[in-house]
Amino acid sequence: MQNSSSKAPVEGSENTHPNLVENFSQLSAGEKPDAEKKHVKMITKSNGSTEPMSEQKIKARLECLQEGLAKEQMNLSLIINKACNYLPHGKTTATHSDLGATTQEVDQLLSETAAYLNIAHPHYGRLAARIVVTNLHKKTKSDFFETIHDLYTYVDDAGKLSRH
Repeated sequence: MQNSSSKAPVEGSENTHPNLVENFSQLSAGEKPDAEKKHVKMITKSNGSTEPMSEQKIKARLECLQEGLAKEQMNLSLIINKACNYLPHGKTTATHSDLGATTQEVDQLLSETAAYLNIAHPHYGRLAARIVVTNLHKKTKSDFFETIHDLYTYVDDAGKLSRH
């Protein structure tokens, strides 16, 4: 008796789902299936513009941060996939516009995911720290004296100056 699950369905047979064949042909042509096209995750950049999330850009950034770490012991795709699963989908309705996640939220998810993987290898923890530090660098003003002035004149929620 032959196992029917080992046989691939042939196009045109009664076992073939029409969307499956269409999705497979789209994938082989390099296109995304229609179901994936509808749920593009949008990223809001620091300048306010939005763009579709690119796992290739995230991977390139993490590869740069991986310098000096045990690359062969780390799986960047695992970090990216786990973090991206928790990102919201950008959607626009007649009453509400949700632009998806910000780059800072993506960085936070990536760093948290890498920190959790520290159990597998300690360099995941170092990668997580590097992600957080680069995110802080993005938030910090480039002018040192302006930053010091802001810190010196900072007033907390209670209305007190932070200097003593």
